[in-house]
Amino acid sequence: MHRFIALPCLLALTTPVAAETGKTYTELSGIYTFISDSGFEVNPSAVKLTLGREFTDWLAAEAFIGTGLIDDNTNILGANVNVEVDRLYGAHLRPFYRTSDGYEIFARAGYFHGRLSGSAVGPGGSAVFFAQDGSFSFGAGAAFPIGQSTKLTLDWMRYYQGQGTTINGVGAGIRVHF
Repeated sequence: MHRFIALPCLLALTTPVAAETGKTYTELSGIYTFISDSGFEVNPSAVKLTLGREFTDWLAAEAFIGTGLIDDNTNILGANVNVEVDRLYGAHLRPFYRTSDGYEIFARAGYFHGRLSGSAVGPGGSAVFFAQDGSFSFGAGAAFPIGQSTKLTLDWMRYYQGQGTTINGVGAGIRVHF
């Protein structure tokens, strides 16, 4: 059984593909969100895993999934409201400009879908709620080389806007090209 797994891995390592090295990447990011609705704001954090592919020297496509890390609380009309990110996913196009030293500025535009859950406890009792929706998303960022195929990324994103709710996020991550 191990030979059936080891043989394709060995062939993949020894096959010359130098022209393609660095075009595919993964990125693991932490996101601090700013969720505002009707004048109230909560700031739960999330983690996002991105898989991307550079198709030209200036354009990449990405798909991402994520989940919440830390929930946040706020007080709304005397009720303690707790909100957390359950899941998120989507896809972006990422146009970029890269210097010869490997520094990069980029933009992202595409689709985001997320699900939030929460609870409210107040003088009148308690309630649990869920909200999920998707929308156009966009943002910008920069990447800084920290190794031969590794970059530190920083970005700002408008993940969601609709029905009186806005979700922005500031992210930091590690991108590895392979």
